[in-house]
Parts: sequence; structure tokens; C-alpha cells
Amino acid sequence: MLITPDMSGGSYLSSVYPIQLAGLSASTVVVTLSKVAGRTSNLKVFGFSKYLDYRKIGQLMAKNPIVSLMYHSPLYLMTLVLFLRFKPSVIISNGLLSGLFGLFLASIFRREFVLSHNGQLEFYVPAELLRTAERILAPTIGYAVANSTGSKEDLSKVIPKEKILVVEPPVEKSFFEVRDRQHLRNEMGIEKKFVILYAGWLNREKRCDKLLGLVPLLRGHEKIIFWFAGDGELRKEILVLSKEMDNVKFFGYVQKVDALADLFTAADMVWGIADTTYLARTAVEALACGTPIIIPNVPGVAEKAERGMKIPPDMIPPEIGFIIDDTDIDAEKELILHLASGALARNSQACREYAIAHNSSDDYVKLIQRLIKAVVK
Repeated sequence: MLITPDMSGGSYLSSVYPIQLAGLSASTVVVTLSKVAGRTSNLKVFGFSKYLDYRKIGQLMAKNPIVSLMYHSPLYLMTLVLFLRFKPSVIISNGLLSGLFGLFLASIFRREFVLSHNGQLEFYVPAELLRTAERILAPTIGYAVANSTGSKEDLSKVIPKEKILVVEPPVEKSFFEVRDRQHLRNEMGIEKKFVILYAGWLNREKRCDKLLGLVPLLRGHEKIIFWFAGDGELRKEILVLSKEMDNVKFFGYVQKVDALADLFTAADMVWGIADTTYLARTAVEALACGTPIIIPNVPGVAEKAERGMKIPPDMIPPEIGFIIDDTDIDAEKELILHLASGALARNSQACREYAIAHNSSDDYVKLIQRLIKAVVK
């Protein structure tokens, strides 16, 4: 059983991908508040077609535990009903709060409970509550999966380190397939253009607004094209720009992996985001397609950005991309103009090698083996 608030974010993909690789999709029940069409293949999915939009109340939930519990309450009821119906041998929770009731059931019925942790407890949970959680969770959780060394350190405040596997956001195999880039660019009519692509949540937390701020400044440079793919609070603003300006194109939310991989491959640069210890999924997907990246030096996590935290300057090797100060819009403009003039040396091999290195950890193999073993047992 996989318990997840929704099926649209990167944390969901990180939770479900090892299930798919282990060949357990057909025997997996997904309990969710918000189903997403196109992501239910081979899975038994139970949830609502429409629910409260997390993106609109996420900050309120982060600051108010009562609001979070109310938001998740239907998930707890569905977890109980579906647990009694399907009697799963393993419960995977996408986030601690989502799986609170699943953790309770796993403890009573002696099922294996796996926590998938992609957040930052120290920002939202008081120290005293963390100490209480440690006494309760440490003996109950079989093991946890963190998406970075930073998340592991954070989670180790409540769970022993030896129970935590580090599995960076996985990238599907389709992104690593070598595509005919020139053919794609010819088909898209961009063979002589310089294309910057943003894919993911279209919101301020993910620094999408910083790229949008560049668009008007480069209005007269016909060679430079901006692509946007995804959904979020800035959707309407991007739609307006795409109608007003010939060098802006909006693809909406791209569901098919192959279609997204085509966009990554055809683009010259992908504007991504990072946390302080890892690159976000779309950045690694771009690298898997052989495309270099631009990363703002401010984390794509609101709490960390507000605290003035920065991305380590050595996180990205120079042969695969750039880390920029996205508050210096003049410097950003000069960089884009410089790269578009022919200065960008595209090292597709180095990009793919980086993506491969961050998708082949021993912990990932251990995770898949443990899932299979638990289900067979």
C-alpha cells in the first residue's frame, strides 16, 4: 500500500518508481487525496478526482499542524478501510503526516512500514515534539528513504541513521534514451533558435518567476525562445505572455514521459532548481537527456530561501551547467545573451554521466530488494 497526498509531485514519483522497478505495480494499492489521470496505469488507485489544491494552502499547512491534520483526515479514513480490505504486507508513506494512521496499523498488525521523506522536519516541528516523535517512531518504522544526505540528517533526529537509505530523486529510463536532437529541433522549427526550458511547478517557490522576469528584457532578441511546461500559480501569467510574445511557448502539464524527454532534448538549456544537498528531479531529467542546466543559487524551498540559505557553488560541475544569482537580473540577461551567441559548449556525455551517477546508488538497489523480500515473505 502506498499512501500519498497526491499523484502529481516529484515526491510521489520518488515513492512509486521503486515499486514499479520491483515489478510490484499490479499488486500495489495507492491511497490518495487527489488522483491524476495518466498515472494510474497498473495501480489500484483509490481517492478523489478533485480535492483541495495543496499548492494554495501548502504554506498555511506548514505553519499550522491542525490545518494539516484536517487536510489529511480523509486519507486516514481511506487508509483504514483499504487496509482492512486488502491486508497489505508493506505500507509506504509519502511523507510522515500522510502515513500517521498507516504507521499505527503497521504497528498493530506487524506490517513493514517504509517512510519516504522529502521534507525538512526541523523547519516545521518544534524540538520537543521531535523528541517525542523519536520515542514513538524509532522502534516502529522498519526503515526510511530520504531523497538526499541533507534529508537523512534531518530525519535522523527521530529515526536512527542506520535505518535511513538515501535515494536521490530517480529518473525514468526513457530520459536516458539517446534521441535525434537535430531531427526534433527541425520538427519543432527551432533549428536556429536558442531555447531555454522551464519544466515543473510554475510558482514563486520554485523560482519560476525569476525566469519570467527575464522574458520582457529579451523581447527584441528573436533568436532566444522561452518554453514553459507544467502547472501552478503562474500559469495565467505565462499564458498571457505566450499570446503577447512570439518567443514564449506554453506546453501546459506534460503527462507523457517521452514527450517531456523530447522537450528536454530539444532545448539548449533547462532552468531547474536545487535544494542545498541535491538537484531537483527535472534538473536531473534534463541532464539525462544530455542538456545542460541553469540553477538559481537560492533553494527551491520557501523556508530555506527565507532563511537566506544558498546552493553550494560546487554542486554543479562547469561542464554540465551554471549556478546563478537569480536576483541579479542584469547578470542573468548577459549570461543568456552570451550563451545564445554560440558560447555554450554542449557536453551531452558529461550531462548524462552526472545523471547516471546520481541514479545508481547501492541504497536504491537495497530498497528494491527489501520491497520484494517483504512482499514475498
